Amino acid sequence: MCVGPTHLPGPGRAQAAVAGGYLATAGRAGVTARRSEAARASEILAATYAGYTKFVGGDLNDDPLSGTADKFLRHRLRARRMRLVQT
Repeated sequence: MCVGPTHLPGPGRAQAAVAGGYLATAGRAGVTARRSEAARASEILAATYAGYTKFVGGDLNDDPLSGTADKFLRHRLRARRMRLVQT
C-alpha cells in the first residue's frame, strides 16, 4: 500500500492521506489473504495517519459483499452497512 499525505484545499486545510494498493489474488481462494491484508493496511493508516481524512483505492480484487473493504470503514459505517446487507 502506498500512501501520500496531503492537505485538502479550503479553510482549515484538513490533513488527508491518499492510499492505493493491490490486494491478493482475485477469487474465493484469496478472500482470507485479502481480508488480512486490508486489516493490516487499515491498522497502519489508523496509527500513522490518526486524525487525517483517509481515501483508499486501488485494485482490491474483491466483490462488494465479501467484507474486505469494510476493514477501511469506521465502526459506525460498518454497522450501518451490515444492516443494509441483512435487509
